[in-house]
Amino acid sequence: MPETREKQKESLGEEKEPNAQCIICGKRYHICNDCKNIKSAFPWRTVADTVTCYKIFMALKQYLDGDISKEEAKDILSNINIGSLDSYTDWVQFQIKRIMG
Repeated sequence: MPETREKQKESLGEEKEPNAQCIICGKRYHICNDCKNIKSAFPWRTVADTVTCYKIFMALKQYLDGDISKEEAKDILSNINIGSLDSYTDWVQFQIKRIMG
C-alpha cells in the first residue's frame, strides 16, 4: 500500500522541528540523526535543504577550492534551475553573480 503524503513528509523530516540551516538559502529544516552521524560519506542534507541548494553548494565549493575554473563553474550553475537570486543568502548571491558575470 502506498504511503500517504503525511507519512512521506514525516519520514522526510518535513513535519519535525528544524534543527539545521541551509548554507545556501538560509532556510531552516530538519535533518535526521542518521545524516548527522554518517562519517564515511558526505550526506547532502548536512549542508542543504534541497538538491538544488546542494548542487549550488558543490559548484561554489569546487570553484572556491580551485578544483574547477570560473568557466566550468558558470557552466554548472547554468544547468541548475537557480530561480531568483533573492532566495539565497547575500554571500551566495555575490558568488553566483561573480561567476556568472
